[in-house]
Amino acid sequence: QANEILMQLVFNEEEITLTVEDDGIGFDEQQISVERNGWKNIRSRVDYLKGVVHLHSHPNEGTSVTIQFLKEILVKTDNERTF
Repeated sequence: QANEILMQLVFNEEEITLTVEDDGIGFDEQQISVERNGWKNIRSRVDYLKGVVHLHSHPNEGTSVTIQFLKEILVKTDNERTF
């Protein structure tokens, strides 16, 4: 139910950050089950790569999800990547 979605991928010297924001209806973060398949799968994949997920949402205010990874974890060698 969002009118706009913003996706941003930022690479810097130490980390890679993906942010997705929308202006949708949002939700109460305290009411969402982190064990639902969507969130469970996202968190599992991010945990596997030793990343961090930040979720911010409030009813009628949209949602923002930021995922951060350290580059040194993602890059095994110059020629081999974990994904």
